[in-house]
Amino acid sequence: MNAQRASLLWFAALLSVPVSAAQTPVVFERFAIDRGLSQNSVRTVLTDSTGFVWIGSQDGLNRYDGNTFKVFRRQDADSASLSSNYILSLREEPGGILWVGTGFGLNRFDTRTGRFTRYFFPSRDSIPANNWIRTQLRDRSGRLWVGTQEGIGWLDESAGQLRRYPVSGIRPLTPIIDIVEDKAGLLWIGTTGDGLVRLGADRRSATSFRATPGIAGSLLHDTIRALYEDAQGTLWIGSRAGLMRFDGAAQRFIPVPLSSDPRHRDPSILAIVPDSTGALWIATDGSGIFRLAPDAGDIRHFLSSSLDPASLGSNVAYDIAVERGGAIWVGTIGSGANRLDPGMLRFGVVREAPAGASGGLKSAFVQAMLAHPDGSVWLGVADEGLYRFDRKSKTLRHLTPRIDTGAKGTIQGVRALALDRTGGIWMSAGAVTYRLDPATERLTTLRVTGAPPSFRGATPALLVDRRNGLWITDELMIVRVDSTHRRVTRAEPIPDGNVLFEDRRGAIWAGTDNGLYRFDNDSAPPLFFGYHSGDSTSLSNNDVRSIVEDKAGTVWVGTAAGLNAFDRTTNRFRQVRLRHGLTNEFIYAILPDPSGDLWLSTNLGIERLSVGTGRIRRYDQRDGLQSNEFNSNAAVVDTGGVFYFGGISGFNHFDPRTIIDNPIVPGVVISDFKRFNRSEELSRLLDARGRLVLPARDNLISFEFSALSYRLPEKNRYAYRLEGFDREWIELGTKREATYTNLDPGTYTLRVKASNNDGVWNDQGLALPIVITPRWWQTLWFRVLAVVTLAGTLAAGVGLRFRAIRSRNRELEQLVAERTREIRRQEVALREVSRRAGMAEVATGVLHNVGNVFNGVNVAAAVIEGLVKRSKIPDFVKAMGLFRSHDQDLGRFLTEDARGKQLPGYLEKVADQLSREREGILGELASMNQGITLVTQIISAQQSLAGAEGVEEEIDLGDLVDDVVRHHTQGWATEGIAVQVEREPLPPVLIDRHQITQVVLSLLTNARAAVLPRPDGERRITVRVTQTAGERPGARVQVLDTGVGIAPEHLVSIFSYGVRTRPNGSGFGLHSAANVMKEMNGTLSAESPGLGHGATFALEIPLASPARGGSAA
Repeated sequence: MNAQRASLLWFAALLSVPVSAAQTPVVFERFAIDRGLSQNSVRTVLTDSTGFVWIGSQDGLNRYDGNTFKVFRRQDADSASLSSNYILSLREEPGGILWVGTGFGLNRFDTRTGRFTRYFFPSRDSIPANNWIRTQLRDRSGRLWVGTQEGIGWLDESAGQLRRYPVSGIRPLTPIIDIVEDKAGLLWIGTTGDGLVRLGADRRSATSFRATPGIAGSLLHDTIRALYEDAQGTLWIGSRAGLMRFDGAAQRFIPVPLSSDPRHRDPSILAIVPDSTGALWIATDGSGIFRLAPDAGDIRHFLSSSLDPASLGSNVAYDIAVERGGAIWVGTIGSGANRLDPGMLRFGVVREAPAGASGGLKSAFVQAMLAHPDGSVWLGVADEGLYRFDRKSKTLRHLTPRIDTGAKGTIQGVRALALDRTGGIWMSAGAVTYRLDPATERLTTLRVTGAPPSFRGATPALLVDRRNGLWITDELMIVRVDSTHRRVTRAEPIPDGNVLFEDRRGAIWAGTDNGLYRFDNDSAPPLFFGYHSGDSTSLSNNDVRSIVEDKAGTVWVGTAAGLNAFDRTTNRFRQVRLRHGLTNEFIYAILPDPSGDLWLSTNLGIERLSVGTGRIRRYDQRDGLQSNEFNSNAAVVDTGGVFYFGGISGFNHFDPRTIIDNPIVPGVVISDFKRFNRSEELSRLLDARGRLVLPARDNLISFEFSALSYRLPEKNRYAYRLEGFDREWIELGTKREATYTNLDPGTYTLRVKASNNDGVWNDQGLALPIVITPRWWQTLWFRVLAVVTLAGTLAAGVGLRFRAIRSRNRELEQLVAERTREIRRQEVALREVSRRAGMAEVATGVLHNVGNVFNGVNVAAAVIEGLVKRSKIPDFVKAMGLFRSHDQDLGRFLTEDARGKQLPGYLEKVADQLSREREGILGELASMNQGITLVTQIISAQQSLAGAEGVEEEIDLGDLVDDVVRHHTQGWATEGIAVQVEREPLPPVLIDRHQITQVVLSLLTNARAAVLPRPDGERRITVRVTQTAGERPGARVQVLDTGVGIAPEHLVSIFSYGVRTRPNGSGFGLHSAANVMKEMNGTLSAESPGLGHGATFALEIPLASPARGGSAA
């Protein structure tokens, strides 16, 4: 029998006890907003295979790990989040997949990546579809079915859409509430108003079942809200009018009443969920929950009560889920999720009854107990006298016995109880000792002869020995009374007695405030045992509160400072103290159980000591104890072996044989990862191999973990070890966090193990591989040598590079001068050609475009000059001077001198800076080279215009625009200009590369001039490359700026010869660009909303260009 089934069977046994004021209470633990739940109305709950509890509310999906709730909600900017916060249904599939039905769509949640995938029904005729997903089912063929507010549907996973599935007998807009597949592969569909529909295995044939008044065997109601098929193949149906089961052979429905009172109408049922014993848990709309054991015919009903905070939180229960350990989670409306744990019912408790309520104690301070041979237990209660508890009937009765003086009423302040050999009960109340006849409930006052004058009779302890002698303690002495003749036979001046006990040898033990006494016979003086400082074999403390003898004959003595085992052969004690595992040393009472374990009541609950192993288990108020504080002389064992312990808030009763440890091994998960004390989603940091890879600079990391055991999770214990760093396991107790700082580069494995509340450990736990990537240095000497070597190499390289730069600059100056002279010669030739051919503007266009290129060259040169001026070479030279000045004591200088200690790190920074300078200079030189090459290309292209047509070639227009922007706009960022290229894929364009380059350069230059007057942050240029539609598809390049804009009256003549767009413009650039586009059968256009609103220039050219326009003539 597995642990869950054993737990639930025991739970069923507890629930079979009739209800009464003294019954073991059923405790529902409530999880609501005040405990971290996102919202108090819960429509669905699920316990997954890992051990997490998922709670779907009307405002988000909650995952509970025993300590905290993680809430998942819709994020408008994140399509991988939930589609809606209204959660209606949950279902788990292997591989960490959770299907979430919401008020707007179905979601597939991959718990390993934390990402949601959304699925919807498509809209119909522009009308949004209803995507309210109330239930889900994947049938044996693999199809995922959904029940919605408007019929049944299925998920077309290949198309990524939900699709409607018309079913005969179900109207199109009928809400579907539940779907199950039976063992024969038939689908049963519960509807609102259309009854129950059975869909054949072919998913075409359908059979409808409806409610027919007056017809036996029909449905109770046409609204079916819950369906479940049990292991025997019986279909259970929950309707708005009660519970039914389906008789397949007779094809009829059999009502299953949940109330034996015919006056009570059966409830509207919302969910039917089985536990591992075969019992059915039934959630209802307004009638709480039921537990039905079909085989036994047993029904238990759980309701909400405003007078009982431990009752079910709300009578509207939408869903139920069962943990591995047998605990029940109930989703309620208005009271969040409620948890009922059978393991929390180990200790029966009777407390003070609420004001106005019947049953229970009228005063909760139980200070005396007595087990009677008839099986009852008698209680002495402060201020309220005497009670009798009958375990068989689970009734508690307050007695008002008649005193021999004739008075009848409550006996106040019963402090001690003792049973004589005839069944009479001796009790001490106030300053009087009485004998009670249980049959007649009459009290007789004890009047003795031979008592010393100082004997007062006010006693906290009574004992009847095996010869029927009555032992009484008071503030000044201990006396023995012959109970038959009411005569004192012995009196000892031993004050402040607390407890009396007779061992199996007949010796009488008396525990007092001042030590321990033993009476071996009637005449010998008592032996005294006391505390001696420094002697660990003496009594641990003189304040003795309890004495008991175990089955091995060992006498155990409980004191205000520890437990003591008495060795009869040496008359010495073996102490059990805090250092041996006790949680609290004040031992009020001791009861040995049949296994030999000792049960100790203390000021911090009850402790269970396994004498053979020394293991100590502690139970406290969280386990169901009346309080953590108990009382002396208030512990007994009844005739059935049930233990009773009295305390300040009532008493507990339990069978020690049923107090078993929670057997469920908890799952262990990492619930939070922090880097520099900031939480991050761990799943998104793992690589493909499931490793957490971190750079060495992340030198403060911490992990928080949880044991997925929900029975008193605050008692769960943890241990961890980082393999590769920690030699031993580190015990955390109930703490849940591990932190590491400054881990060396390398590979580690974080291992975490945890226990449940009863100390059952998951020793396998979890293992997380961690990789700390190394820095390039690790030791001081390695850093020094590496820095010196690198710095020397860099210095030499930078020096050589600077000389090469100066040489290259001279070459560039000569090249620029030569190209300038060539341009001037070409300008003269072009003007002549323009005069002859009507193309005088061409030469000006050439100069304009060459000037554009030289702007980029000038920027690159300025950047190089700035890098050289800011160079760290002088700092490096100073540092090398320090090395030379200490070449005889370099080791001492680097390890002891204050400046020397800082030098390696400083050189490392200088080396990094020099490396960046070198990369910057190389980059700018490359840019300059590209610019010069572009000048050459432009000149070559314009040379061909004088006598021949340009060469056309197939080019990628987007790539060309990227190249022009990249080469031409270098340095614009320093002017606060942001340039962005947006492009879509285009087929190749047959075009003159050089001419189109000139046009794009001209448009960029004009855009730059337009945005420069704008404030910082508003200087933006966007170049967009797209394809145009129409009869002749073409390519379009748009240059959009946020500049000064163009007045409407200037747009008409913007491309005319001599029209300027800026004060220092030539008036030729745009005119020349328009002519070039015309010659290529293209167009150039301009748009602007007006001054201050920017402008857009667009060139368009056909994708398949016919013969150029100029050749026809």
